[in-house]
Amino acid sequence: MRRRVDALGAPGIDPIEVSEVLAFLGGDGDADELLDAPLRPDPTYSPGPTRFSDGSWRVFCASLDWETAEAEITYSHVLKAIEGLATPIYYQRRECTAAGNGYDLCAHVQTFPCLTDPREAEAYPSCQALAREARGSDVDGLVTLSARRAEGINVPVFARRALRDPRIAGAAAIMPRPAGYRIEQR
Repeated sequence: MRRRVDALGAPGIDPIEVSEVLAFLGGDGDADELLDAPLRPDPTYSPGPTRFSDGSWRVFCASLDWETAEAEITYSHVLKAIEGLATPIYYQRRECTAAGNGYDLCAHVQTFPCLTDPREAEAYPSCQALAREARGSDVDGLVTLSARRAEGINVPVFARRALRDPRIAGAAAIMPRPAGYRIEQR
């Protein structure tokens, strides 16, 4: 597995900036850190509400394919991050295995239209209630259709025990453009 320092050095980031980023990330880390960090309790950080969290619990959000992951990341992070930027943003494409107990909600979209409703204000409270109930039942995660890509499937995971075999599968660069952005995968 590539170390963070190698990944950060590849895009040509200044060595001082690399050390600052590593300090922020908590060091060069190991493979399991890719899975630990998103679910680690941290009273100093609140991710805010998401589709499957009201902000009081952490969720490891995953997609079954890169196209869905890209659509989800674009909506939740990219559009906000590139505003006013002229330089690329780099991120790692990560893969892992998820195996645990859970509920497959893909066939229940008629019962729970919130799962694919793209409107946050209307959909999030109902999806958060489903996640709260699942977590209360000691469920590791859910399988659900994506609200950002019609044929996509997402896996919100609530328990670290359900994740294993982390690996960096590549990298991507988000290239800001005057009328939006372009994503280049490596």
